[in-house]
Amino acid sequence: MGMTGKRRGLISTWQLLLTTMAVTILILFTGYTKAESSPNLVRGVLIDVSRMQLTPKTVEANLNEIKHQGGNLVILHLSDNQKIMVENHFLGLKADDKRWSLQQLKQVISFGKRQGVQVVPEIDLPGHSQEWIKLIKRHTTVSQQKKLLYDDTQFNINNSETVEYLMRLTDEYLKLTPKRNYFSFGGDEYAIGNSEYNQMQAVNFDNQLNQFVKQNGLKLMLYNDSFNSSLLSHYDKDITINYWSYYDPWSPTQRQLEDKNNHATMPQLTNNDFNVINMNGESNYVSGSKKGMNNFSLNYFRNRLNSWSVQTWNPTLDQNDNSKNLIGSTMAFWGNPNLSMNVSNAQFLQRAELFEKVFLHKLRESNH
Repeated sequence: MGMTGKRRGLISTWQLLLTTMAVTILILFTGYTKAESSPNLVRGVLIDVSRMQLTPKTVEANLNEIKHQGGNLVILHLSDNQKIMVENHFLGLKADDKRWSLQQLKQVISFGKRQGVQVVPEIDLPGHSQEWIKLIKRHTTVSQQKKLLYDDTQFNINNSETVEYLMRLTDEYLKLTPKRNYFSFGGDEYAIGNSEYNQMQAVNFDNQLNQFVKQNGLKLMLYNDSFNSSLLSHYDKDITINYWSYYDPWSPTQRQLEDKNNHATMPQLTNNDFNVINMNGESNYVSGSKKGMNNFSLNYFRNRLNSWSVQTWNPTLDQNDNSKNLIGSTMAFWGNPNLSMNVSNAQFLQRAELFEKVFLHKLRESNH
């Protein structure tokens, strides 16, 4: 190597030293960390498209705002007790002016991808399924219904035929989701601590759904409801968990009180190597009703987040989880079960971005 080469080597070494010093200073004085800048850190928003009856055009417009505010993931809650918001060929449910077509859903997912925002379809099963059950009753015999259904509100997960049936029911949604993306089966408010279910059957049900999703080249999301603290070693560890709690500290139901000790806490989940997204119901939820999205509610939401960080999984007791398996946070717009009480599409567009701005800004400044 000649003098020129040596000089270049010295310059490169000096540049590297300066860069390292600059990064160190940035970390010390701004709190900047690798995790905060990581594109893999989830900065998400859940939208209850089903009960708020939002159009694809409205969702796409809101996706633009979420992208602008630094969000990178949107969960579309497409079915609930009151409404199925997307057509289903398997059961002959057709699209109309108040129900999305599969093509429209695919277009919204593609639109999000172009914006750098992963759009996650969510079909909530086996709970929150009354509309699905009504539809299934019109297409099955009484003997089939006895195998598939526990009652008019929930599926019978203790029967292997139920899982197979739900796979056929949802296959068309998985097929239009880009490979390596998330797909959510919800798993909201079912199974755990309830004597009507065998707990290991709930574990098996979740694992079967996970294998089905993986066979389609996707990653499964579930809420934390069905994760029993004493059985965590039996679940597939590649299920990503949206942790919202299920326990209302202010007005718990009798069922919640009975179930409380069975439900895994966020630290129990992260310590058992599950990837967890903080979607805490005390701090991260917004009602999609007209009152829930007014200025008073916006200020209340902002004040709640003042004492919250990404790691805060129990705001009531100010409990945090600093695990590397906590991979981000999501806020949620949940529609009112009384559909007439929810905001219109135009009102949602005007108001949602105000809440999203508060939340996503908080994520950017939160040390994680």
